[in-house]
Amino acid sequence: MMNTTQSKQAREHQLPFALQDGRYVGLVEKVEFTHGGAGNQVTTISGVRYITFWDSRTKDWKEGDIVAFNAFKGVLWHNGPNVLQASNIAKFDLANAEDHRFGGLVVNRRQFDVMVAALRLLGKAMENAQNVASGADVGGATCVELNDGDVGSIMTCEGVHRGMTLEEVDAFCDELLNGPIVDWTVKVPPPKAGGSGARAAA
Repeated sequence: MMNTTQSKQAREHQLPFALQDGRYVGLVEKVEFTHGGAGNQVTTISGVRYITFWDSRTKDWKEGDIVAFNAFKGVLWHNGPNVLQASNIAKFDLANAEDHRFGGLVVNRRQFDVMVAALRLLGKAMENAQNVASGADVGGATCVELNDGDVGSIMTCEGVHRGMTLEEVDAFCDELLNGPIVDWTVKVPPPKAGGSGARAAA
């Protein structure tokens, strides 16, 4: 029987994480105020203390909120040390985190081909569901709809986000096959020191 449940890690975003536009997402844990002439603040976001500059009249977040922000290292004063800073802090809705970067996911060719085959089967099952909704007879073929309590609920992380349409699934599959997001570069580890190396063909 297919396992249609998800782990806690798959259901919940692990903070902090990066967005594809270069921003980070984290939890505001603490705000400290300094008394210098610049009036800067120190904001702790997901365990990291940042020097921050924000206007209390326009900010839309508070301690305990999830925020998106730009993070960088830079000097505050002439010849001063590089310090971690955060800017453009704004409240962030995790339900809209559709560009969550999963990092360098590494799969072998067999795993990749299984992923593509599964996406094609998913697309066919979604198409079957659309045909059934239109009154067609699909002869008992598998159907998948978003938030159907089965595979379709995995597609939305149990309602955390909107999932993907049939057209988006097909486009994603085509991108995997033809797009720039797949790197087939093979990295061969160097031979171990003292090894015999490759033998010449007889």
